[in-house]
Amino acid sequence: MIGDGTFIFENSRVIWSALCDYEEARSVRGKELDFADSLIANKSHFVAEDIGDSLSAFYSFDKAVTQLKNAGSL
Repeated sequence: MIGDGTFIFENSRVIWSALCDYEEARSVRGKELDFADSLIANKSHFVAEDIGDSLSAFYSFDKAVTQLKNAGSL
């Protein structure tokens, strides 16, 4: 776990992956990727993996999310 005594995160792989995606993200139509969206997308992928499945799609109203793996925009 990643933690500093105040914050404890349940899965350091999810946090690290989300941070990497967030850092590598570019602006899409003037919109920057939010870390929260990156975290939700990565958490979804890791949960699917944990149950032996794969996430076929991830949808968001945020256009910047489209650059993440298996993401689509509504």
